[in-house]
Amino acid sequence: MGCAGLTATAGLPVSYTFANNLLAGSGQAHVKVLVSDGIHSGESTSVAFSLPKKMPTVAILSPLDDSELLPGVDCPLLGADDEAEDGSLFGASLVWASDRAEVLGQGRALTCMCALRATFTTLP
Repeated sequence: MGCAGLTATAGLPVSYTFANNLLAGSGQAHVKVLVSDGIHSGESTSVAFSLPKKMPTVAILSPLDDSELLPGVDCPLLGADDEAEDGSLFGASLVWASDRAEVLGQGRALTCMCALRATFTTLP
């Protein structure tokens, strides 16, 4: 994660706060600072510190909230995910299920035909 465009004035403290929830977990994380006045430059690296591992985030893009899945009608399912440590989840990691406790399928995108009327879809 880089940061550009911070301007420091001689003699005044400079600080930058970043959202560590966007960073992958690590037992050996470092912060590296690069500075330049246009002629001279320098850098410094922090001592190692740890960041906790993050849980994956998942979102249902389709169907929209409170959509009704009617029996016998094809329903496109589309999900999005992000896993800070390893990137995106694939295949069997994303399992779709309805409120009727039936597994509808696996993966980011699929089309299903529900045997029963369902009113809520989850991507646990």
